[in-house]
Amino acid sequence: MPLLPTAPPQATLSELEAFTTHVEQALWHKQAFETDLAQYQQHFQQIEACYQQGEVDNRYHFLVVMPIADRPLHLQHCLHSLQQQLKLYGYGQGSGGNKVKVLITDDSKDPKAIQAHQDIADDFCQQGLSVSYFGQAQQRALLADLPEHFQHIVGETQPQSMAHKGASISRNLTYLKLKQYENPQTLFYFIDSDQEFNTLVNQHGKALKLDAINFFYHLDQIFRKQNVEVLTGKVVGDPPVAPAVMAGNFLTDLQAFFTQLGQNTADYPCPFHPQQADSAEDAAYHDMADLFGFKAKNSSFDYACTLGGTHDQAACLADFSQKLQRFFDGEHPTRKSYFNYRPASELSPARTIYTGNYVFKPSALMYFIPFAPLKLRMAGPVLGRILQAELAERFVSSNLPMLHKRTVDELGSAEFRAGVSHEKTQIDLSAEFERQYFGDVMLFSIISLCEQGFPQTCPQHSDIEQLVQQIHTQMQEKYQQKQANIIESLQALKIQIKINGWWQTQTETMQALQQFLNSIAYNFDKNAPSYQLIARSKTERLKAITAAIAAYPDIRQQWSAHLKSLCDI
Repeated sequence: MPLLPTAPPQATLSELEAFTTHVEQALWHKQAFETDLAQYQQHFQQIEACYQQGEVDNRYHFLVVMPIADRPLHLQHCLHSLQQQLKLYGYGQGSGGNKVKVLITDDSKDPKAIQAHQDIADDFCQQGLSVSYFGQAQQRALLADLPEHFQHIVGETQPQSMAHKGASISRNLTYLKLKQYENPQTLFYFIDSDQEFNTLVNQHGKALKLDAINFFYHLDQIFRKQNVEVLTGKVVGDPPVAPAVMAGNFLTDLQAFFTQLGQNTADYPCPFHPQQADSAEDAAYHDMADLFGFKAKNSSFDYACTLGGTHDQAACLADFSQKLQRFFDGEHPTRKSYFNYRPASELSPARTIYTGNYVFKPSALMYFIPFAPLKLRMAGPVLGRILQAELAERFVSSNLPMLHKRTVDELGSAEFRAGVSHEKTQIDLSAEFERQYFGDVMLFSIISLCEQGFPQTCPQHSDIEQLVQQIHTQMQEKYQQKQANIIESLQALKIQIKINGWWQTQTETMQALQQFLNSIAYNFDKNAPSYQLIARSKTERLKAITAAIAAYPDIRQQWSAHLKSLCDI
């Protein structure tokens, strides 16, 4: 007997599509995924069957584009999730064609990783997934044909090394490659390698990874039925921001965690299994969420223990302590995001591009990732503000978040993360921290300029310089206040851990805690290398930001002309 509502046995394609929202609402209302999810997936197989029976298939083709650097395990997991997505939902298979293809853009440095990426691509091709590999030799050939002034978009046109150019430069180079795939019936779908075509829900305190979103079906419906040029999704799971801007609220959560631990003995049953864990909505993982118009809802978030079976507080703490260092690779142990159902067709105006989850028509290739050679963080929000200013209602956000996993279970850490060094005795965030700080300076400079009509109108160089300096001053005050808060919270947490804690008898736990506290102090204390690097690079960075903004309108015109010339060849 069907557990979800079903369409009539002989339903037409249009009737099945109209019934989709009804089935979805029932699935998410009941949340009996073990029994209902297979039937939900079968609904889409029925839609594919209609194409097998002769329905004209005018749906979009998708090219899934994945920039990658030294992450073979992530690549394996991501492609496997895509393979499962297509197997379970069958998008495009009903008409006998392959409507979903993959393009991997490799920015790796390690020869072993490069070879592994190619081997993985070949392996999935043999399994039936269409995967192309855009290697560094091909990328260099594209660069050689570019005018020198495009260094504002892709960096050096004749670089000594093609490795670790950065994700934004890799995306821009790939935009040129995509001209070969340009077709009105093709959508370009950019994702990150540390994501999967799954979602994450919290059910009775347990995080469940589910194949519960038919990404390609919903994207096709949106682009065929609504006037959309660029669409961005979001992520669930790990936050999309750097640990550089999450340390403050994590320390707050740790203080609450140890306060609760201290109320009972080590052998007390673990209390960290909430029936419904907090979801870090509205950028609750970000120390400075107020900068983006969000207000904190919770002063602290509870830790959700991942151990199963009966266990005590000591076991919970021992397990948790061994995961703390993952924070520096971008995990947030207490503030994860979970999926909340809302129909994908209910679009919202967008202002930020999630560069690991965005889709666009070929006509939007003119919107390259701005200021890529500066290698700043916040590139997506910067591009988003420009798209918001120019595309208005054709730039949208949809409730189609991918699962974001900063680390891989096989390693217990990230494979590669730009700007995070594990080579010293302490994890060093300074390179990523500096990129985050000046990325914020760039973002809020662009926000201010867009309010004045940028990029259609561009102020004088001296006015841009003055604005950038003003934003830097404001950001410096914000970061200094946040640093002071972190130092204060760190000292309070150290005292809390040392005073009358039963955990002091657990040697490995205390070593792991001390290692984490030392790493926080190293990266956020008064003499932290992160702040020293920001101070040293300030003059050069502000000058480069000003010059890049001033050059942007002309460079984009030249880029558009170059793309047009490629069409004329």
